[in-house]
Amino acid sequence: MWRLVFKGVCLCTLAIALSACGGGGSGGGDNAGDPGAGETDSASGGNDSTSGSGDGSSSVGGTSLALANTEYTVSHVRGHSYSQRLYAINITGDANWELEEFNIPGITADVTSGQGSGKIVLTMDLTKVPRDLSTQRFTIKNTDTAEEVFANFTFDFQLPEFSFVNDTVEFDASHGWNDAILENTAYLNTGTNAYTTTITADIPITGSWKENSVDIDNRYQAVPLELIPSAFSEGEYSGTVTLTAMIDGESIEASFDIVVRASQHRLIAHDNGIALSSLPGKQVLEKSVLIDDSYWQGGIDWSAQTDAAWLTVKNSGITGEKLTISANPAGLATNETHIAEIILTSPDAAIENTETIYVGLWVGDTDPPAQVEIPTLPHGTVADPVKPLLYAVKDNTVDVYHLYTGELVTSHTLPFERVKSPVISSDGKTLYMLRDDNLKSIASLSLESLETNSVSYDNVPSLLRTLQYARTNGKGMLVSSYFVNSYGADTKLLMADAQSLAEISYNGEPDTIYSGALEVSGDSRVYCVTDSSSYSSDLTCLDATYSSLDNEASTEWRSAAYGGNGIDIAVNFDGSIVYHAADPGSAIYQISTDSGSSNQLFDNDRGLCCLQMGPEDLLYTLASFSNDVGANDFWILDQTGNVNGSGKISSERSWNANMLNTEVSADGNIIVTRPSNLDLLFLRTY
Repeated sequence: MWRLVFKGVCLCTLAIALSACGGGGSGGGDNAGDPGAGETDSASGGNDSTSGSGDGSSSVGGTSLALANTEYTVSHVRGHSYSQRLYAINITGDANWELEEFNIPGITADVTSGQGSGKIVLTMDLTKVPRDLSTQRFTIKNTDTAEEVFANFTFDFQLPEFSFVNDTVEFDASHGWNDAILENTAYLNTGTNAYTTTITADIPITGSWKENSVDIDNRYQAVPLELIPSAFSEGEYSGTVTLTAMIDGESIEASFDIVVRASQHRLIAHDNGIALSSLPGKQVLEKSVLIDDSYWQGGIDWSAQTDAAWLTVKNSGITGEKLTISANPAGLATNETHIAEIILTSPDAAIENTETIYVGLWVGDTDPPAQVEIPTLPHGTVADPVKPLLYAVKDNTVDVYHLYTGELVTSHTLPFERVKSPVISSDGKTLYMLRDDNLKSIASLSLESLETNSVSYDNVPSLLRTLQYARTNGKGMLVSSYFVNSYGADTKLLMADAQSLAEISYNGEPDTIYSGALEVSGDSRVYCVTDSSSYSSDLTCLDATYSSLDNEASTEWRSAAYGGNGIDIAVNFDGSIVYHAADPGSAIYQISTDSGSSNQLFDNDRGLCCLQMGPEDLLYTLASFSNDVGANDFWILDQTGNVNGSGKISSERSWNANMLNTEVSADGNIIVTRPSNLDLLFLRTY
């Protein structure tokens, strides 16, 4: 449907009848475009108010001829779907007349002569009218008097234009590149005619985007630009995205501004500290380490080198693949730990770091005892990821024990009154603890220089409750939690820089959580917490990211589940599975963090506790209490519940394991637990 607009006279719909508009002249219109898209393709006619002679009228001896309108404007957007127009030249008078012959491509007249009042309807196919035609005069002659009147048409041919919903689009990938599509919304004022449009970008990073094309018309259309994450490094990059289309033989283009924000692009080894061992009864001489990148994209080239003659490594690969590390103990001194470094580099200019993997190899000439009992009551223990050492904190002392012998290797006195809840960096370089003498503080001890540090987070309203070490997006961080209020129910997470202990800005979802146990996946991408209530064990898992650009940690809700009363959990390497020990009861549940679904993995008759993830994603668990009945008190399980190892603590003693003080050596050969309030117990697992 189309309309004629009669300037100063009337408006009618041509589909009814051109003759329905009485009196006056008419001008054409091009209003087929979507008004919401800002299309204004129209024609207007002007009035000639003079009578008698002149351009608009002629009169001789009572024989008259006049035009209602003498001036017309034809505006047209080239390539528009509304390109067929009708224009009526209204004639009044009683003379005989004829239209002077014309030859303009795309324009025809329905009549060329007549007598008295009438009209000439010009049909215009604006796709055929010459683009350089700016004006055209149509002459109508009074054949009775040879006088002439004129209809003057002005043609305004316009190229179409792109319009954008957003003048500037910001793409924030500083917390990760889960999505690499930068998108705006555009439309083109060509009516329903769609045109293939090429999308290109100007970003100050070579090879950072892929050319794309879409078909665009006057409807809102997504305009996607695919970015190439591997080309970026930390920074904020300004640029433009340009749309180009060929319409009616000419190229048109328009641009909008973009800002791309990215964090450091780093190589990450999971883990950057590993322990191998050579013992008469068991050899742990090979380890596969996932080499990742902080953008989690994969495909980044890396190479690995080591100076250690006893160590063999795969020379190169790409992120997303594993680096296989093999040790040969032949010729090495026995009963000592041999340390080596593996240096990871990338030829990719966007990679901003060199990653170091620290490897410890214990070469022993005897197997460790089946059990070693140490008469001590620590406030927390943690195993070294590289060396066969256990760190036990008590009051202001860190006691260091050899995992294979139980021998007290050394002790460190701290300048604090009391510490608890120790964790260790993944490279084995630094020990971290909560302070019991300052309940809002985290302390650190360098295991190389023995320097200490302590930071109090006075902005938190209550004591810090838990402590974990993470390397989220390659950033060493400490993750703790605190009560939001005095009721002791809702908690929030606190993030701190593992190097300086300075607080890291945290943007968390959900805002508050119920936090009892807190565990971090091996790749540090998933954090899981349980309800602190003894009557419930609601489990919440969060996807975690870190922005080096903003120095900000962030979490987003991943899944939730309910697994029965109890608070002990362990998380597998990639965070896809949480193991949950129910109490009271006798089962371990395996919970998917993708769906929240739960199934029973393993059970016994005395309850299970003390869940710990060991090497190769094996789960280590202990019975909750002693019982002479039954062959075993601890088990090593795979992800299907198969038992890969088990053992008995003692058939002669009564004990009750304390799950907060159960550790597994980095090579999986030793479990350390506290079966009573009097001692530590070192258990050989093979």
